[in-house]
Amino acid sequence: MLQPLKRMVPDRLRPSEIWFQSVMRDFHRHGVLHGPFKGMRFNQEQRPYILNCLLGIYEQELHPIFSEVELDIRPRTVIDMGASFGYYAVGLARLLPDARVIAYESDSTRRPNLMANIRANDVGDRVTVRGEATFETLNDDVRTGTPPIIVVCDIDGAEVHVINPAKSPGLNTCSLLVETHGEEVTGVIHRRLSSTHTVQHIPPRVPTMNDVPVRPWYLRFSDPIQFLVERPRDNGWLWARPLCR
Repeated sequence: MLQPLKRMVPDRLRPSEIWFQSVMRDFHRHGVLHGPFKGMRFNQEQRPYILNCLLGIYEQELHPIFSEVELDIRPRTVIDMGASFGYYAVGLARLLPDARVIAYESDSTRRPNLMANIRANDVGDRVTVRGEATFETLNDDVRTGTPPIIVVCDIDGAEVHVINPAKSPGLNTCSLLVETHGEEVTGVIHRRLSSTHTVQHIPPRVPTMNDVPVRPWYLRFSDPIQFLVERPRDNGWLWARPLCR
């Protein structure tokens, strides 16, 4: 009985749609609403996992790492490989006001949006945008960067070619947050770093409505979990901190 009645309700009057539009309005007023990047602004039309980013719960399994980065490591140089639209490059620039950020994005169609989001957050004086990341560019960045240095890497499988201390020995003194794609790649990178770093595996975490910081009362009549679905990930992240600090 209830299902036919629900189908008669226009989309704009459904509790999940009302909630979505409410979050959008709050984001336009305040930027990202919660989490380590609270207050950050970006072009929300370019993000497929939109609600998680607006709420500040995207890849929430990494939030303790960002707290550790902010309060303990306090890096002066951030190298973000696979910056996309800048969620982490811009977010870390805001979180770490004394850091310089180098944001690599090989897709030329994404870079204009990345640069626009950098301008929208007034961090253009500290964020440099570049094209494709290689172990050669990584060598140069580590050699010229001011320590402490953190490398964030999300390059869709190519991490196995870039995160290699044998080719980039400067990585031995860097902290690294690397998204790994596939069990084999995870094992290879873990072995490469295990003699010089403490390495922690962070499995992907499926978001639920319990992760939403503030839920309006009317969501009792709806389950908008479909808005929180994130991209599928093979093996999560590796978080590596150098043994010699």
